[in-house]
Amino acid sequence: MTSRWCLGLAFVLVGVVSNAGSAFQPTSRPNRPLAIIKVEQSVAEVGAAWCGSRIQGAFVVQNLGTIPLEISGFSSPDGCQMDPKSPRRIPPTSQTELVLFGVAPFNDGVFEKHATLEINDPITPKVTLTLRGIAKPPIEVSPAMAGFGKISAGQPRDMTITLTNHLDEPVKIEMEKIDSDAFAFELTETRHGEEYQLKVSLKPPYDPGRRQAAINLTTDLNFQPNIPIRAMAYLSPRIEIIPNKIEIGPPNPAAETARVLMFANNGETPVHVLEARTDDPAIVVDVTDIKPGRSYKITVLLPKGYDPGSKPRVITLHTDDSQQPTVEVAVIGPAVPTSPLAEGGLPTPIDKLIGKPAPPFELTTIEGKSVTASSAQSSVLALNFFTSHNFDNTEVLKKCEQLRQQYEPRGVRFINVAEQGPAASFTQEQMVNSLQGLKARAELAIDLGNVVAEKYHLVLYPTLVVIGKSGKIEIVQSGNPPDFVPSVKARLEALLEPTTLVTTTPTSGPTPEEILRRPALGMIGLAIPAFSAKTLQDKPVGDQEIQDAPATVLNFVAANCGFCRRQLPLVESIREEYEKKGVRFVNLIQTMRKPIERDAAVKTIEATGSKLELVYEPDNKIGALFKVRSFPTLAVVRRDGRIETVIVGAKKNIDALLRTQLDTILAVDGKASGSAP
Repeated sequence: MTSRWCLGLAFVLVGVVSNAGSAFQPTSRPNRPLAIIKVEQSVAEVGAAWCGSRIQGAFVVQNLGTIPLEISGFSSPDGCQMDPKSPRRIPPTSQTELVLFGVAPFNDGVFEKHATLEINDPITPKVTLTLRGIAKPPIEVSPAMAGFGKISAGQPRDMTITLTNHLDEPVKIEMEKIDSDAFAFELTETRHGEEYQLKVSLKPPYDPGRRQAAINLTTDLNFQPNIPIRAMAYLSPRIEIIPNKIEIGPPNPAAETARVLMFANNGETPVHVLEARTDDPAIVVDVTDIKPGRSYKITVLLPKGYDPGSKPRVITLHTDDSQQPTVEVAVIGPAVPTSPLAEGGLPTPIDKLIGKPAPPFELTTIEGKSVTASSAQSSVLALNFFTSHNFDNTEVLKKCEQLRQQYEPRGVRFINVAEQGPAASFTQEQMVNSLQGLKARAELAIDLGNVVAEKYHLVLYPTLVVIGKSGKIEIVQSGNPPDFVPSVKARLEALLEPTTLVTTTPTSGPTPEEILRRPALGMIGLAIPAFSAKTLQDKPVGDQEIQDAPATVLNFVAANCGFCRRQLPLVESIREEYEKKGVRFVNLIQTMRKPIERDAAVKTIEATGSKLELVYEPDNKIGALFKVRSFPTLAVVRRDGRIETVIVGAKKNIDALLRTQLDTILAVDGKASGSAP
């Protein structure tokens, strides 16, 4: 069971000497007696653990110094405890095993529990140790919610949720009473104490519209006493137009405007669209069969500079249906107040929303996780609105998966939002299987009734919408253009780069979220990786040369990086002062997106006024060793080989930050060597 849930966990080290697999030793021992700590791994993998259960991890701690290493203090904001049997005094050139205990969180998902040791190492007075794992509820719920999606005539109106107990002891599950007009719930014990099934059924009458309800199951487990389950469905009207209106922005005198409507017959009897008329002869309407009697594509062409004025224009579709012989669609201009359905939205198409606050919405993923516009406050939100799997929608799902793999570790949350298309209806299970076949592993949410799509004025699928942490819509990419991936990547880089400007110190390390977004931050406190290069003046630069200077500043930059050109003069402003104190400064020229020839790259860097030593490294091999993913990234390395600081981005006060870090290093280096800095 554990192997199924076991998560490959990255090692994060905050304020310690070396990482796993490192055989780091100080390049030279200090002249005065010191305790020097080395932790083989500061993160202990505890694997999968039941929510609320006890967890523990062991850490190998070495004393490389000449006097005993004393643990004088222990604190944990997460309630961890150190085993009383673990020694608090480690003799010189010895090692011991420290054991930490904790409790897994009651919420499922990846977790970290931190504890800090206070020690008598003057260079590293504090060390943070971490227990990391994945919390799993002992009762597995599959699927996590009763998501019916879009239901048309003749489709099943009930579904079953299975609850499996993974504990060795039997568990009792009961259902709290609920009075719902939309759904009926029935709980059955299928294997005593091991498996239960919850049948969720729609109640008649089956009127069109959105339905939702929530029910709570109770257990006799202290650490999982409640199991909330949501039920959601959208019953399609017999005849449906998607979208049900056309909203246009200010007149565009330069180009015609095209809009597409989809006519869907969700009933059992065929309905044919005979013709389309409009009350404005300037509007051209074309009807195309997709599946005669079932679905049609309606193309609406508006002339250059078109403005319907203060009164909506009307497109009328004539059918052979006796119950609904005509269907009307309004064409609304900016002079008409927005529909109440848009809930505070704007009467402009999606492109006009760029730079404006995202309209509020609420979605739930099929795993039961909430997605709202405010979710972007914790991570940038990328919503890929797609519909039935035609070529363009399928290709963009694949392209978004490429982007997800690159940008999810940097703090972008990708959600595939399934919209209702007229050509076919999919159950949740069919949708999940289809996306698995495409290897699209982003979270999936189903927009029942296309409610969110309407708020965002979507008339074309696929459409990718990116909401920044400011709550504003930052990126809109409609359709499937050939440059979809590079275009979105460039805009994501521009969005992420200026906001991720982080500086850290050995005693206040970066958070796991920051390290996921900027892996180079995880290098803080580690031993410098082995590397070797030569400057343009043929001087060696590498891990062997680090010991020759009290501190070395390695600045990873790219010639075509605007943020680098802002940062370089600030670093240059303190270079000469600190070079006189022995600090070495090196610019390592990297490649960003496209290669730049050596002479052109050097000329661009020197044009900023930077006089740092230059290493031209177009293959980014050294940058990869330092886990550099964006530019500029600056690393400060001490004489003993530890990475003291990593600063990502063109921080405005980087000169002041460098002064503080370098002054601290010079002071410690002087004391250790017995000389003045």
